[in-house]
Amino acid sequence: MGTGTQLCACYHCKKFVTRDIGVRWNDDDTVENVKLVTHCQSCGGELVVINPPWRREVWAENEDDDYFETVGEPCECPRCGGFLLSESTGLMWD
Repeated sequence: MGTGTQLCACYHCKKFVTRDIGVRWNDDDTVENVKLVTHCQSCGGELVVINPPWRREVWAENEDDDYFETVGEPCECPRCGGFLLSESTGLMWD
């Protein structure tokens, strides 16, 4: 509980990897810091946090005028070198 993950890439072995960030609350209510992994476990290459731009729908008064816009900086795919784009797949709440 209390942890999150980051999407990372290893451009050396061309893999996508997630890593834990934040802190973790243990069953006895103690808090422990999660060690941030900085290198790929497969090849030892440096992990790079990737934050692809995301596509969001913009709603107009007339739905025929709705459109999508891209928010964020370009991000390169570690596998093919193409352009990465993310999109929301839902809403999560506590």
